[in-house]
Amino acid sequence: GVSFSNVLTTVNGTLLINSGKLVVINPTKRLTVNGTITNNAGSAGLVIQSDATGTGSLIANSSVVNATVERYITGNRWHFISSPVSGAVSGMFAGKYLQKFDEPTNTYSDITTLTEPLVPLKGFSLWGDAAGFTSQFTGTLNTGNISQNLTRSVSPGEGWNLVGNPYPCAIDWDAAGWTKTNINNAIYIERNGSWATYISGVGTLGGTQYIATGQGFMVNVATNPGTLGISDAAKLHRPTTTYFKNTNSGSLVRLEVSGNDFTDEAIVRFMPEATTEFDGQYDAHKLFGYIDESAQIYTLGSTPLTINSTVPGTREIPMGIRANTAGTYTIAATELAEMPVLTLEDSKTGIFT
Repeated sequence: GVSFSNVLTTVNGTLLINSGKLVVINPTKRLTVNGTITNNAGSAGLVIQSDATGTGSLIANSSVVNATVERYITGNRWHFISSPVSGAVSGMFAGKYLQKFDEPTNTYSDITTLTEPLVPLKGFSLWGDAAGFTSQFTGTLNTGNISQNLTRSVSPGEGWNLVGNPYPCAIDWDAAGWTKTNINNAIYIERNGSWATYISGVGTLGGTQYIATGQGFMVNVATNPGTLGISDAAKLHRPTTTYFKNTNSGSLVRLEVSGNDFTDEAIVRFMPEATTEFDGQYDAHKLFGYIDESAQIYTLGSTPLTINSTVPGTREIPMGIRANTAGTYTIAATELAEMPVLTLEDSKTGIFT
């Protein structure tokens, strides 16, 4: 067997895996094959490993390559997942809690059959059991152009669609190679009861443009119908991407609310491209976490926002806090970029900080 242990290895010719042989890409290691992969050893002969430190990464354009792609799942929390292979079905998670998301009803439902296809570019929600485990996606590696039709239904549907990274490497949301028809430009990943969010150069709670192998994420359709498509041009090696700092973009303030060992963030930034109303290219909706002990912070307006991009010169931004559990909470400005002064007004007490 061969184990690729260098951080980055490139094969410019053919990678031939003979019957009975084994090629392993270790966690956090990266392999690029610019030629053809011929795997005569089947899915067990090419393994992309994963553990708590990260997931191995493979960039290759061969159309039919059987492999096993691992993804480490930490315990006692929900994870958004997505299959990097074709042919995977729900039975690989037998005995676990696997759910799909339905946009028209805006709800999750349990998958109870063992034959539900884990369609490439579609996301699912998975509960990590107490001990955690390593999942193994077995099948033909996804490559090339992949697309999904997305929807925005009449209420209660709000245009939320759960999608995912279909490749055995990371992808870049800001790269060429995407088709985003009638889709707002923010992505959302559930993170410990809150949401890591990213849009146009800035993110909250660790949200970033890089989406890891096997990672699912939410997008919002602005107008029905929507289409999300991806090609190999969006691939890149970033195997240590966390399953969920951003590049700064103009003047901004990052506000954090903390308490009960939880934190949440909201960003207000000022940029000439923005408007005073919701703009799908620069603003991100507020998705509220499901843990009562975690306070939530957001801007107020026609819709709650977690990232609010507005025009320079705006003097006042209404903010909101949602706290479902009594306790002591702290608001802090953890980042001030090109902002000489910021005043926070408590509209109830009249205190200015």
